[in-house]
Amino acid sequence: MEQWMELEELFHINSITFFHKFQIYVSQGQLEYPFEVQLVGGCEMHSGENSVSFLKVAYQGSNIVSFQNTSWLPSPEGGSRAQQVTRLSHQYYSTNEGIRKLLSPICPQFLLGLLDAGKANLQ
Repeated sequence: MEQWMELEELFHINSITFFHKFQIYVSQGQLEYPFEVQLVGGCEMHSGENSVSFLKVAYQGSNIVSFQNTSWLPSPEGGSRAQQVTRLSHQYYSTNEGIRKLLSPICPQFLLGLLDAGKANLQ
């Protein structure tokens, strides 16, 4: 339960911070209203392998940046906007550290907990 509370708190704080930083980007005239931003994040685990965590951000339905390990990477299809968002995102160390913590180690630990809790139903 404690791990779930920590996960929820980190997700809440980081989502607010992320969207605040995105709002700063918008206020600089970089995007036009209305717009749609989508985030997908999580982790994958395969037996006998290390887990892989991910966070991807889309703007207007197209991938723009992703977070891998400790860095933001521009999406190849994102063009100059993806490069700008990547540069802006790298400026926020504490936000990036929170995202890294959410994705690894918390996400894999949480997933293992879910698998353990449901093990009886899977057997």
